[in-house]
Amino acid sequence: MDKNEFAKKCFDKQKESLLKAIGKTKEARDNAPGAMESASDTRRSQAEKLVVALEEQLKELNKYVNGVDTSLLTYLEVNISSEVKKFLIISVGLGGIEMDGIRLLSADTPLGQILRDKKVGDKFEFNSQAFEVTKRE
Repeated sequence: MDKNEFAKKCFDKQKESLLKAIGKTKEARDNAPGAMESASDTRRSQAEKLVVALEEQLKELNKYVNGVDTSLLTYLEVNISSEVKKFLIISVGLGGIEMDGIRLLSADTPLGQILRDKKVGDKFEFNSQAFEVTKRE
């Protein structure tokens, strides 16, 4: 597996999702009644606040993507209570994206901190579940 290419695909998917959400929110904002049409309707201002928040998320995502040290990416397959889970540990505070059965896991999360130093065959317990590392790249 090309870890760098997979991470890029995940980031691109997240960007695409944010851009879609921004577009739909801007459309909702533009179609909502303005203050002159309805003094009590706050949909336009709420949509504007959401647009600003989504654009900030996109800005942060771009900042993270540009700062990713791809040499620190670690792919792991972990047996968790008899179920295999796949993780790609990433070096920045960006995780939670899942694609093709692989979850990006930020190295600064509790599980990311534990997994980044584990080797194949290592067993440990986390959140009352048994973990065993079965593959590491």
